[in-house]
Amino acid sequence: MGPSGAERHLHGDRGARARHARAAAPQVREDRRGRAPHGVEPRRVLGDRGGALVDQLRSAVLGRRAAGDGHRTEVPVLADAGDGGGHDPARRPPLGRRQGAAHSPGGAGLDPGSGQAGTHPRGAAPPHGQRRRDPLRRSRRGPMNGEAGTPPPLADDPDQMDQAVERAARATGLRGFQVVHDYWLIRALHAAASAAPADGVFRAGLSTKDIKRGLQEEDAPPSSRWAFSGGTSLSAGWEISPRFSEDLDISLFTVEGAAQSALRRARRRLCHGAADAVGGEIKTFDGARIMQSTVTLPSGPSFAIDCAVEEPGGEHLILRHTVRSIIARHSPDPDRLCADFPEVGGFTVPMVDPAYIAVNKLDAMHRRAATGDLKGLRARFRDIFDLCHIARSVHAEPTREAVPALWRRMNLGYGPRVERPAGGYGTSPAFDAGTPAGRALGDAYQAGVGGLASGQAPPFEEALAAARSLDLE
Repeated sequence: MGPSGAERHLHGDRGARARHARAAAPQVREDRRGRAPHGVEPRRVLGDRGGALVDQLRSAVLGRRAAGDGHRTEVPVLADAGDGGGHDPARRPPLGRRQGAAHSPGGAGLDPGSGQAGTHPRGAAPPHGQRRRDPLRRSRRGPMNGEAGTPPPLADDPDQMDQAVERAARATGLRGFQVVHDYWLIRALHAAASAAPADGVFRAGLSTKDIKRGLQEEDAPPSSRWAFSGGTSLSAGWEISPRFSEDLDISLFTVEGAAQSALRRARRRLCHGAADAVGGEIKTFDGARIMQSTVTLPSGPSFAIDCAVEEPGGEHLILRHTVRSIIARHSPDPDRLCADFPEVGGFTVPMVDPAYIAVNKLDAMHRRAATGDLKGLRARFRDIFDLCHIARSVHAEPTREAVPALWRRMNLGYGPRVERPAGGYGTSPAFDAGTPAGRALGDAYQAGVGGLASGQAPPFEEALAAARSLDLE
């Protein structure tokens, strides 16, 4: 029996049909949350399969109440009709265990989770412009790149994490939070490397015509090669500069004629792959030449990932090298630690040659001194520390030989070029302690380097002289 003519006139045809349907089945629609009212058989609302699940849950709860001994009762899991195999109980954490048991920032470690799976901290929505990240997505999703048997990360074992952090802090003189920050940087780098192509080469997208011809992704022309760079690579990779570093720098060496869209996809794949894996919120500024991403963990530090586009022709500057975190470098058994927890180190990534990093730092300091940007120069006091240690390493002579050829690659596309001084970068006002630029740099170095160096930092005058020696003609 359908709706009457009066109902159609009052509510319209569709409204009348809806009201009539609700009136015909009030016994199963009384609860606004969609639950069956008291006394209605679950199978009538949920179907046979859903009703069976309700019966099993009810039996488990009643059995637990009857036992009264506080022991956990295992609840059976029904197979999912959609996948034909059901959920894997082995991947389901035991009942009663807090998922993502994490490292508390109050101790030496850091908690990457919020205590609730799949939620933003305190249940709040993420700020505008940021993406929601699930701290447990990595463990639920399984190994990155489909690799089987990937162990849980070190941060999931608070006791072992605390011991590793305290050991590294004692050995280096750094504070615990700095060691933890470094752990998350290297973990993010490990994730970025897993998100990148195995050969390190990003490729342009295939057209519909190419796909119809049966071409695969590896058949597409290359667009860029990625490499780990910057100060963190000097400490965690090359192990030249013993200091704490706050962010990750990634370089994309482009191929001639590469499309901007392909470069943008490559940068996003690296940055967002890292943020996804560590369960962080990511906020990104995507410029034409550089993507600056800030990754914030739910209960811990934030760090930047800067992914910069480099000019074509730099493939010879990329070398593969092993990376190790501060924790791994100061472990009594680093090989075993890296085998048990791959994210702490022992993995190999493409890295930028230290000579190129040194020339980049020399040029950046000279440009700021030459243009009177003393504020920007003060912010680069870490470069003096890094250059000093490069000058004291086996990379010193290769760097001196490379400067005349490499300086022309500096900052192409970022603004007006500032020429290298005729006598070399060592003659720049930045490396003269008697100039306003040199004094500004010295003040910043003396105020800030003590809290970053692992061990005793060299005095400013000594560090300045060593850095200047890398390019004096």
